[in-house]
Parts: sequence; C-alpha cells; structure tokens
Amino acid sequence: MQGKENPMGLKLELPQDEKHKSAEIVIDPTQIVANGARTTPSPASHTYSEALAIVGQGWFHTLLMFVTGLCLMSVINETVNVGFIISAAECDLDLTFSDKGILNGAGFLGVVSSSYVWGFLSDTWGRRRVLLLASTGALITSVLSTFAPHVWVLIGARFLVGTFVSGNAATSYAYLAEFHGEATRAKVISWAAMFMAIGLIFLPSLAWLVIPLDDRFELHLFGMRYAMWRIYMLLCSLDLILIITFPVKSITLDPIDAAFADEMQRRSNLGLRYLWQQTVPLFRVPLLWHTLKASVLMFGLFASSSGLFLWIPDILNTYLQHEDMQLCDVIALMHANKTAARTDPAVGTCPIAINANIFLITTAMGVIFLACYILNGLIINRVGKTTLLNGWFVVCGICGLAVLWTSDFYLTLILIAAFVSSGCLGGVLSAISVDLFPTNYRFSTAQE
Repeated sequence: MQGKENPMGLKLELPQDEKHKSAEIVIDPTQIVANGARTTPSPASHTYSEALAIVGQGWFHTLLMFVTGLCLMSVINETVNVGFIISAAECDLDLTFSDKGILNGAGFLGVVSSSYVWGFLSDTWGRRRVLLLASTGALITSVLSTFAPHVWVLIGARFLVGTFVSGNAATSYAYLAEFHGEATRAKVISWAAMFMAIGLIFLPSLAWLVIPLDDRFELHLFGMRYAMWRIYMLLCSLDLILIITFPVKSITLDPIDAAFADEMQRRSNLGLRYLWQQTVPLFRVPLLWHTLKASVLMFGLFASSSGLFLWIPDILNTYLQHEDMQLCDVIALMHANKTAARTDPAVGTCPIAINANIFLITTAMGVIFLACYILNGLIINRVGKTTLLNGWFVVCGICGLAVLWTSDFYLTLILIAAFVSSGCLGGVLSAISVDLFPTNYRFSTAQE
C-alpha cells in the first residue's frame, strides 16, 4: 500500500512486504506550513513529543478517548456493581456482614493482585491486545458469576472478574497518555476518567429499573431461581461487549523504527526478568519517594471513596426507615438487626424490603461525580494538578469528619457525597504519576 500525504505534509508509509508490520512516520520539511506560508526548513529529526505536537489533535484522539473511557467505565461497573446487589441477594445467598464485606472487596482484590502481571503483558504484547484480552476474560467470568449458587462461589467469580478487568484499569491511562503531549495529557486523562462517573450513574439507574422487579417476575435457569439481582449483574457487562466489538480494528502505533522493534523483542525475550527490571528501580532512589507518595495517595483515595460507596446502598436502605440518625447509629442498628435475626429465627428478615429511593439517591451522587470530573477537566490546566489534588483532599477530609457528627438526613447525604467525590481525583493523581516517572516505568506506577 502506498503512503498517503495530507495537507500537513505527514505521510504514513507501509512497506509492501507483509512480513514486516512496522510503520514509519515521515515528516516532509518542505510541506510544513507556518503562519499560512509554506517554509523549507533544514531537515531535522524530531522527538516523539515534537511529532505529537506537529500532528495535533483529530478524530483519532477523540475515538481513543471514547474507547479508553469505556474501559475505565468497565472497571467501575464490574467492581462497584456488587454494592447494589448485596441487599437483594442477602436472602438468596444467606449473606452475613462478613460475607458482604468480602464480596464487596473481592473484585478490588483481583484488580490489585493482577495489576503487575497486566503491566508486563502490556509492555510486551501491546496495549490493545491487553485491553481485548482483559475485556473478553472479564465478560466471560462476569456472565458465569451470575449463576453462582453459593456466596463463596460468587466471591471467587468476582475475584476472577476483578483479575481480568484490572487489565483495563491502568492500561487505559497509559494508552491514552502515549498519544498526547504535555499540553493536553492531563486534561484528556481527566476527560476519560469522566466515564467512571458515567458508570456511577449507569449502575444505580439500572438497579432502579431492574432489581425492584423481583416481586413481579419469576425466572428459572438450569434448575435455579435466576433472581433480578443476577440479571442486573448480567446487564452491567454491556460495556464490555461494546469494547470487544468496537468497529475500529486497530488503534495502535506500530514500531516507528528498527530500534524500537528490537527493544520490544528484547522485552519479550526477557520474560519475567523484564518485570523484575521494571520493578526494582521503583523502590530505589530517586524513584522510591515518588513510588511511596503515589501508592499511599492512591490507596487512601480508593479506600475512602470506593470503600464507603460500596456500602451506601445497604446503609441507605436502613437510613430511609430511620431518618435523622447519626451514621454510626445507623450502622449499629444494621448490625443489631442482623444479629437478632440470626440468634432468633422467629425474627425473620426475609425477604429484604428494598426502598427504590436508594437507587435514585446514588444516581444523584453519580451526577455530582460527573460534574466534578467535568470541572476537573476544565480547570486542571489553570490551577495545576498538584493544587487541585491537595485542595480537593482537604475539602473531602473535612466533609468526612463532619458526617460523623451530624444527624440531619439530608445534610448527611450531602457530606457523604462530598466525601466520596474524592474518587474523582483518580484521574488527576494518575496524570501526576505519569509526569513523575520516566516513560518506561509509567505503566507500573499507574497500576499502583
């Protein structure tokens, strides 16, 4: 196939020999247009960042942001959706508080435990292959998890879902960042992270439509009652189908020179030794301090935001029955009711009465998160990444402390929403991490 030249003088030439898949970006100096006039500068080589600046932004970058955004949304859908079914599944699976906690954390445990393996595969196999493999594996295991007959089977299945969907997590940030220079990288990453807020709107909205139908429909598959919470989990995987079947067959940047191709081959030949070479420098000076900061901040971010958000539907289901109570009292009441039901079988709690308003409230929280993501994208270049991160952390921390002392129902909801909105800083923190580390270590640090 012959190369095609565009008005900017950029030409993509593909060799006739199909055995060699490399592609070359050729910048014709005689075709560069400056201030409306064609100039003829002296031939010069360009760095990757300079080439990105010359090429500029186009539909490809918009498409890439959409695809990586769906990948990020899939991470939210497959890890947070469990929080919306634990009340509905309590009777079917005879869930205890311990079971609920382990079930809520199973997906996140899978994400954490497999992230470094996906980092190695991403560097050796390529970003797109990893995204397709991760999405396919997550889809299959997620569908199978809906048929779990026992709580520990469901926990194991959700762990596998988290293991696969982990490949979509940091790969998306690294993939998107590679096609943007310093001027646009942080902003675009913040826009892509906005899809996670869309996921937080999609999940409770879908739960509001599906889960309350359990009393109206009775479905049996393979000799078991296929409850509405199972159908809800099945529908949460729709975005994975979109990722796998997306019409764009290739949105990769092939090797641009022989040196890069040789480096990729070297990484593949090294195998796990390459993973070791990538890991050790992160825990040595001068990268050690950056690694510790990024890890502690990311841990605190998701422990506070996702950790509480997973319990919000269950907490609200009790809160709506006893308004104007402190949050700690509501949690104590939930524990007391569950203990009483287990010690005295006469005090039956099944079926669990689920107030559909909890899904509307969490949907409203998702809308707030979406507004926060949009705001981040608009102001991040003006106020700076670090200033935005530190300022938001302070505000969320104050709201988290204040929620412990208020008993007003609506004020409590506002404070909880403000505290949980700290999760919107994930994209900002990832953008900062990308800038702190050399290019060859960015994926590993983004996984943290």
